[in-house]
Amino acid sequence: LESNDGTVLRNGGKTIVNNDGVHQCKEVSKVATVSEYGYVLTYFQNGGDSCLNLLVDDWQVVTSGAVPVPVPAPEPAPAPAPAPAPAPAPAPAPAPAPASPCDGAPGKWKEQNGVVMIEAERIDYPLYDSKWSLESMGGETYLEYDKDNSWTGVYKIDQVGKLCYPVTFSSTGLWKFEFKNVNGHKTEHNDAFVKMAGLPWWGVQEGKDPKVSANRLKLGTKYLKAYRNRNPGTWAWDTRTVDFDAHGLYFQIGSPISTEVCLAGRSTKFGVGKLLMYNVNKVPAWTARESAETLECGGTITYTPFEPAPAPENALWQGKGRIAQSYDG
Repeated sequence: LESNDGTVLRNGGKTIVNNDGVHQCKEVSKVATVSEYGYVLTYFQNGGDSCLNLLVDDWQVVTSGAVPVPVPAPEPAPAPAPAPAPAPAPAPAPAPAPASPCDGAPGKWKEQNGVVMIEAERIDYPLYDSKWSLESMGGETYLEYDKDNSWTGVYKIDQVGKLCYPVTFSSTGLWKFEFKNVNGHKTEHNDAFVKMAGLPWWGVQEGKDPKVSANRLKLGTKYLKAYRNRNPGTWAWDTRTVDFDAHGLYFQIGSPISTEVCLAGRSTKFGVGKLLMYNVNKVPAWTARESAETLECGGTITYTPFEPAPAPENALWQGKGRIAQSYDG
């Protein structure tokens, strides 16, 4: 699949080839077993030069506006006349090519230089919640929740599926969570649920130093509402929790760990482009937000989510006179 800019080819709801992002004419190849029907090719153009070519075995899709025309395979060359001498013994069959790093095993997003960056759509999201849809705006491909529903209420955590991304952290210290997000046509479409499996959230009031432990509010290990406070229809890294008393979202890594960060829909028409976690002792926010994705194997990941059972805890966490709601799930 060759394109400028991004393309994603799906078959039966599963991603076959992912050539997403803003780039020059670039080719991505994939060997896959697919069905005869049910293809969806998503393409976006960010300005400038363009190209789009799809080659599947002996079939060439023409992208100049004509109807796709199959290109027949060339006729096989005639067999050579048999040699008078006895044929030599056949050569041994070549050894099979080694499997790629992700074949038959889950991929994961690994810390690189104090940063874990995830493209939200890089998961088979329809398997977990069909209300997510793939959209594109301003050169950013993203997931939007229940996009055709103008309801301004919110879903409960037990009503929605969870998108859980496997992550590995190697450096210890205090980490911050943010997502790059866009809300719908009203300010009410402005939040989602988030969770770090097995790790407690800490909230730090805006303007206070998160490295000072006295400034941290314990929020528990359950799903939290994470919201933004920006004009509708604009991209922002704005990520807050605690209503009417905005706190940033943090978590502590005491030793290297593999776990999951989970995202779930709450408001309709709310979009998430990227999920970002960075070590505040190693990387400033502006550097972390410009980082490339840190997926170990590339492509779309399908796996069985795991979530360590948290210790029993109350539904409400209170401290310093403020209350933050957390949710089972």
